[in-house]
Amino acid sequence: NKLNIENSANLYFINCTLTGTQIISTGQISLINSTSTTDIQINDGVVSVVNSTLGGKISVKKNKGTLVIGDNVDFDSNLEIINDGTVTTNNPEKILLYLKNIKGSYVINDAVITKTHNFDGSITLNNCTITSTDNRNYGILNLNNCTVNVGPNNTFLTNANKVYISKDTKITGKINDPNNGVTYEGAGKTYVVKQDTINLFFDTSNEGRLSSIVKPGDTLDFQGKIELTHSLIIDKPVNIISSTKDSYIDLHTIGGSYFGENPGNAFVINKDGAYTNVTGVYFHNTQLWIYNTNHVTLDRISAVVEDQRVGSGVGQTSIRQNSSYITVKNSYFRTKDNEGSSTLVLAWADYCTIENNTIEGEGTVGNLLYLTTYNINIPTDIVYNSHNKIINNTIRGPQEPSGICYGICISGYDNIIDSNTLTYSGQGIMFQWGSGVTNVEQDECLFGSGENVVSNNKLYGGCGIETGDIVYNNYMEGLLRVYGKAYNNTANELYLFSSNANVTNNTILGEVTLIGNYEAITNCIMENNTIVGTITITNRVTNTTIKGNDIQGNIIIEGSNNTITDNKIISDSKYSITIIKLAQNNKICDNYLLTKTNGGDLTVNFRDESNIVANNIPVNTKVELVSPSEAIINKAIVIVIKLVDTDGNLIKDAQVLISSSNGNETVTLTDGTYNYQYTPRKIGEDTITVKYTGNHELFRSTNSTKINVIAESENPKEEGKTTPEQGKQPATEQQTTPAKSTNKVTLTLTKAIPKTISKKAKKLVISAKLKVGTQLAKKEKVTFTVKDKKYTRKTNNKGIAKLTLNKKQLSKILKKVKTGKKIKIQIKYNKQIITKYIKVKK
Repeated sequence: NKLNIENSANLYFINCTLTGTQIISTGQISLINSTSTTDIQINDGVVSVVNSTLGGKISVKKNKGTLVIGDNVDFDSNLEIINDGTVTTNNPEKILLYLKNIKGSYVINDAVITKTHNFDGSITLNNCTITSTDNRNYGILNLNNCTVNVGPNNTFLTNANKVYISKDTKITGKINDPNNGVTYEGAGKTYVVKQDTINLFFDTSNEGRLSSIVKPGDTLDFQGKIELTHSLIIDKPVNIISSTKDSYIDLHTIGGSYFGENPGNAFVINKDGAYTNVTGVYFHNTQLWIYNTNHVTLDRISAVVEDQRVGSGVGQTSIRQNSSYITVKNSYFRTKDNEGSSTLVLAWADYCTIENNTIEGEGTVGNLLYLTTYNINIPTDIVYNSHNKIINNTIRGPQEPSGICYGICISGYDNIIDSNTLTYSGQGIMFQWGSGVTNVEQDECLFGSGENVVSNNKLYGGCGIETGDIVYNNYMEGLLRVYGKAYNNTANELYLFSSNANVTNNTILGEVTLIGNYEAITNCIMENNTIVGTITITNRVTNTTIKGNDIQGNIIIEGSNNTITDNKIISDSKYSITIIKLAQNNKICDNYLLTKTNGGDLTVNFRDESNIVANNIPVNTKVELVSPSEAIINKAIVIVIKLVDTDGNLIKDAQVLISSSNGNETVTLTDGTYNYQYTPRKIGEDTITVKYTGNHELFRSTNSTKINVIAESENPKEEGKTTPEQGKQPATEQQTTPAKSTNKVTLTLTKAIPKTISKKAKKLVISAKLKVGTQLAKKEKVTFTVKDKKYTRKTNNKGIAKLTLNKKQLSKILKKVKTGKKIKIQIKYNKQIITKYIKVKK
C-alpha cells in the first residue's frame, strides 16, 4: 500500500504500470515508458518522467521536491499536481490544467487557462485567454496581449507582488492590488532629465536610486550631456528615452580589481527595475550593470569605452546574477584600451536575446561578447547561462589578435549563436577557458556547457568556430573544432575532439585532424565532406568511420580499428593512404584511390597484416607488348598487344592509342588482346607506344617498344662492320662493307677530324654525310659521342649531320683529361659506326 524511497535510493520504473500504491520519495525516481495512476509525494529528491502517462495526485513539497516532466509525457484526466516545490518542463502550456501552483520561471504562450492558479516566480503569459477566477500572484507576473474575462463583478487576480500589463491586454474582471504592485503600460508621466535636473529624479542620498517623484511606468527623457561621478540606479520599471537624440551619459567609471567585486560608478538596473526599457541613449566610459532582474530591453543604445578601466572583471555592459529575459538590440558597443576587460557580458543570465548589435574592440580589450561563470556567485546545481539567443550581430575584433580576446565566448546550455558576422584574426567563437569557479580550474577545458547551437554565421579574417554541440551552415576562414555534430560548414581547417562526433557535408579547404581532447575518442563519423588536404587520424582515435568523402589529399592513420570506405581520394603524394606500422585492424575498402603513379589498393601503404585493404579502385593495369626488334622498311610485322590487371587477367573491350612515326591509331582490344599490323615507312629506329587512358575502375598504363627499321637489301651479316682498331690507333675512315645493292647505307666524314686538340680550344666541328643508295638521307638522327658525352643531330637537306662544340662545352669535357691522353670520337647511325681518337695537348 505504501512504498518509501529513501534518500540514497535511485529507482527506475521501466515499462511498468503503477496503480494503487502510494509512493513517498526522498530519493531519485525515474518513470520511463510507464503508466502511473498512483499518488506520489515528493518530500525531497527528484522524480523524472519520460515517454510515460502520468495520473493520480502528485505533491511536490516546498523547497526540496522536484518534478521533471520530460518529452512525450501524456496526462491522465485524474492528474492533480500540488506544487510547492519545483516543476520543470519544456511545455508548461500542457500541464496548466493540472497545476495549482505555478512556480519558477516560465513563458506560457497561446494557452487557454480555465483553472485557478497561484503564480509564484517569474511568469510571462503571452497571447493567453484566461477565464478562471480568484487567481493569486506572489511573484512577478507579466501579461502580454492577453484576454481576461471572468465577468465584471468577479475577481480575476489578487496581487501580493508585481504585475505588468501590456497596452493590448483586455481585462474584464477585478484586480485586488493592496500594495500598488500593478503597472499598466503607457500609464505613467514623462520627465525631462538634464544635467541641472537629474538630482530631482535620482536621490544621491540613497546611492543614486530613483527618487519618490518617479513612479513605475514613468518615462525619463534624457537630454544633452550629463556627467556625474556616482551611480544611477533604476529600481522601478520605467522607460528611458532621448526624444532629442542627443543624450550623453558619462559616469567616469573606473573599475576595481579584476575579480569584479567593485565595478565602480555604474548605470544600474536591479531586480526592482524589472520591465524597464532603455531606448536611444548614449553611454560614455560608463559601467552598465543589469543585475538580478528580468524583462529589461536595451534598444538603439550606444555604450562606448575609451582609454579607461571600465568593466574590469565584469565587462563594460554586464547582464548578471540570475537575470533573465533581457533583450539587447539594434545597439552599438565599442571598447578601446580598457586594460583587457570584456565588452558585452552575460554572467548567469538566461532567456536573453542579443540581436542586431554592432560590437567592436580596439587595442587591449577582453572578449567582445562573453557568456561567463567568472566573478559570479552561482549556487550549486544551477543551470546557468542558458536558453540565450545571440542573433545577427556584427562583431569586429582588434587589428592585432590577443589571447585574452575572443570574438564570442560561451559557457552554459541551450544557447543559439546564429547569423552573426565576425571579423577578427584571433579566435572567433570559442568556449570559456577554465571553470570560472574558485579553486576549480581545468586548463583549456570546457566547463559546464552543452546543447549549444552555432549556425549561419560568417567569420572572416582567419578566425573560426571552436565550440558548439551542433554547428551548421557556417562560413569561416579559420579553424573548425568539432565536439558534437557539424554539417554544411566551410572552414580552412578542422579538428575533431570528441567521441560520437558526426561531421557531414562540410567543405574543408585544408588539413583535418582527428585528435581527441585529453582522452581517446571513438565512434566518430566523417561523411560526404569535401576536403582539400591531409586527414590525420591520431593514435587516440578508434572505431571511427571515414565514408563518402571527396578528398584532394591523403590520409595518415595512426589509430586502430577505423574504417575508410566509399571515399574518392586523388592525391599528389606517393600514397593515398598511409597506415603507420603500429596501427592495426583498419579497413580500407571500396574507395576510389588515385595517385600520379598508381590506383586502388596499390596506393595504400601499410605494414601490419591485420589491416585489410581490398576492393579499392581503379585497379592497376599493364600493357604487354610482344614484337620483333627489327623490321624491313615497307614490310608489315605483327606486334601483339595485351592489357591485363594486377592479377594478370585480360581486360576486354578496352581502347588503346598506338603511336609511332606513322602517326596515331586507336584500336579496341575485344578479347583483351590485339595483333597490330605495323608497316614501317622510314629507315632507322622507331618507337611504338601503346597507351591505355583508363577509366573510373581501371588505372591508366603505357608501354613502348623500339624497332630498328632497315633497308630491304641490307645484309644483316655484313652491316655495321667498320675498319677495326689496331691497338689504340684510330680507325680509318672506312664505311661498312657495302652490300651488293643500290639501297646500301653509307656514313662518311665530310671533313677530317683533327688528330690533336688543345685544352684551350675554342671550337670543335664534326660532320658526317648519310646516304641510302645514291639518295641523300634527310632528317635522320645521327649520334655523336665525344669522350662519354652523347649528342644527337638530324641530317639536313644535303644529308649532312653536324656537331659543333663551343669553348665552354669543350672545357667541361677536356678539363678531366690529362695532357697526352686521347679522347674517343664516335659517329653512329643504326649499325653504321665511325670511330676516331684525338690527342689532348696544353
